[in-house]
Amino acid sequence: MLPYFLASIFYRLSNGCLILAFSWLMLNAFIDGEKKLFWIILTSFLPALIVAPIINFISNYFNVIYIIVFGCLCIKLSVILIIIFNNYLYLLVSLNLFLWCIFFVLESSWEAWFTEISKSIRDDKIKQKFNSMTLTCSQAALMIGPLLVSPGMRINSKYGPFYISIILYFVTILLLIYSGFINNKKFIIKNFSNEKNISIKSIINKLPSINIFLILILIWPVLGMINMMLPIIGKNRLGGKVEYVAYLDFSIGLGMAISGILLSFFAAKYFFNYKGLSVLSILGFLSITSFCLFFNNLYILFILIFLFGMSFGGIRIIIRKYLVDFLTPSEVAKLIGSANAIGFPVVTLFSYLYSTSSKSELFPLLVFIMFILFAFIFSYNLGRKSENNIFKN
Repeated sequence: MLPYFLASIFYRLSNGCLILAFSWLMLNAFIDGEKKLFWIILTSFLPALIVAPIINFISNYFNVIYIIVFGCLCIKLSVILIIIFNNYLYLLVSLNLFLWCIFFVLESSWEAWFTEISKSIRDDKIKQKFNSMTLTCSQAALMIGPLLVSPGMRINSKYGPFYISIILYFVTILLLIYSGFINNKKFIIKNFSNEKNISIKSIINKLPSINIFLILILIWPVLGMINMMLPIIGKNRLGGKVEYVAYLDFSIGLGMAISGILLSFFAAKYFFNYKGLSVLSILGFLSITSFCLFFNNLYILFILIFLFGMSFGGIRIIIRKYLVDFLTPSEVAKLIGSANAIGFPVVTLFSYLYSTSSKSELFPLLVFIMFILFAFIFSYNLGRKSENNIFKN
């Protein structure tokens, strides 16, 4: 468990640093940076349509640890090319497309590895803590990673953050290789080949509600709109300082961390059920609707995004519990790959609307509200079931 825990933290830290550094580069290095940023968001989610069949294949034949190792090596190579060819717009867009192909493949691989570990844990309390803490720390690291951009720029104003991400990916690779070695993992497997023809519909039918799938569809659109919204808010409303963007990124990561700690140690008994989903959904809705009134106030924005981070992170932890309880590792990988693919048109539509009207933050907020709405509907459906049914709250 420890190698997974540490490797996922370093991987998310490097991702958070790289994503903000790349977005800031595109926003400031070219004319009409907001429109260029739209193309970055578009090519960030187009891979979701491409990689779903790839995920289905590799999850059946290759060990997830070595899939992640190979993916991290490809990311390091891409970052080096970004440093070398940072003035070539079309090449940067192409590299971003390739990067996100790798990100989507690895996202499913991380979840499959997590499910594999969770299945080996028999104690439900330990399993819940492992679920909460791993997702909390990895997602918090993803949002804390942007804090490394500002120190990186002090080292080298243009390339410093990219150097930091390369180092963090290297540490991730070492931890992954160590994990594969101590657990005697083979590179090629066929453990899940008997499941490769299972349809998405049959996987969804194994879940307690289709709303879980709908929530999964919106996870990456929410993250994508955050990655687009915060740099634009920083440029247009907060004086154009990358430090402020990093602070806001940090606030949502901190919210995720706090929700995970609460679910792990203090409130698991009360929140791993429909009541917890309801409370988190209401908290998210209130923070989003209040967000519209305080775009120009950094301190209030920090608090509101922190609250939304608590809601978003807590909902993801609870949803993840149901995936582990009802699905196998390969089914989780396939379901997440398909959800990401369906989420592509959602993020494309809203990011385009936002890029053509960069002073209106309404469009990303609509994506957040859709996510919260599906979570609340799921909590309502769970609440209607009796305490004695198969869904243990």
